Amino acid sequence: MTGPPGTDACTATRVPNGRDAWLVSPDRRLAGELNELLAREAPGLRVAILREYSIPDSAPPPLVCFLDACSNPQQAFGLLGRLPEPPLHIPVVALLSEDDHEVALRCLRGGACGCLIQPFDSEQLQPLLLRVGYLDQDPEAPTSNKILCVLPAKGSCGATTLAASLACQAARSGHKRILLVDFDPVAGTLAFVLKLKSSYSFVDALTHAGRLDADLWRGLVTPYRGMDVLLSPESPLDCDTDADGLQNLLAYARRSYGLVVIDTGGPFGGLGLELAKSSDEVLLVLTPELASVYSAKRAAPHLAGHGVSKSKIRLVLSRWKRDLGFDREQIESAVGLPVLHALPNDPEAVEDALLEGRPIAPGTLFGKSLTELATRLLDYRPRAEKTSTLKGFRSLFTRGI
Repeated sequence: MTGPPGTDACTATRVPNGRDAWLVSPDRRLAGELNELLAREAPGLRVAILREYSIPDSAPPPLVCFLDACSNPQQAFGLLGRLPEPPLHIPVVALLSEDDHEVALRCLRGGACGCLIQPFDSEQLQPLLLRVGYLDQDPEAPTSNKILCVLPAKGSCGATTLAASLACQAARSGHKRILLVDFDPVAGTLAFVLKLKSSYSFVDALTHAGRLDADLWRGLVTPYRGMDVLLSPESPLDCDTDADGLQNLLAYARRSYGLVVIDTGGPFGGLGLELAKSSDEVLLVLTPELASVYSAKRAAPHLAGHGVSKSKIRLVLSRWKRDLGFDREQIESAVGLPVLHALPNDPEAVEDALLEGRPIAPGTLFGKSLTELATRLLDYRPRAEKTSTLKGFRSLFTRGI
């Protein structure tokens, strides 16, 4: 193939609509790395490598332009300002040599539809190929999307433990694309429970909710045992409810994940109410003690009165003991809702997991009960545990969940 004047030609089969890609970069190493990836992941895309930051004369517009934003930022941003605009309308993917969120944000604000950060890989590239129209569909896209909102009737009733445990149980059972979010700006403890640390929180995600992108999102979340976690701020923060920003953030999460589990500060704040209204199911968590039952009795009609459908509110009992506190019938009568599930009081299993920052062991009393609850909520069949003489050896090379 012969590319536009002044380009290096890269041979490949033509895309169905007959359009090509431009790769603008004076850096031969960067261009070569991306070109090799495109040859593997997009064999139907013809790539013309441009060594200068200019538009070839009389060349038809390509399907996409991959633009090196680091080798010469001034010239790169000058070209970025022209390509997406009329009359060209060329989608631009910015190429970054390092994970610099400020530069990434500048590129997105300048009109780029996404960013690729070295080292380039398939996980970054595939969503962008889908976005510019090279792929008809995303084979990794979630087939079902569900948002679970966990609300504590009062503090210290085990809601955070339940939210984290449900997400971990879903990952353990084979669910793909799971997001766990700590939406408590004042007393969020998910980072402590999972022993995680991040410079970013859901507040940063809300700030950029109108222009969230896969590259930006990757910098906001923290990976943990096969899922993504979006934490609350390190310091307590009085967070105003931005209804539009919150809806944009939840819409992005619903598109990107098969399951979203939300841990909140409770049902009486504006943020908790908005999250409950936007979720598919609401788990109202309480313990069998008087103060907790009383709070749940107030919370249920409060939620229903503010637009949360009563049909999606589920009562979950935490730290349940048959001989201690109210029984299930008394709680159902007081709150006016049936109890979906009762999680047993298993302090040793919970404390061991908390100290080590790991999921509660599935073989414990709590773990077995959690599996039953997850089966009902998430509609899956738990994986059968198989014993093998190789199990000990495999554990040396694989990371269990």
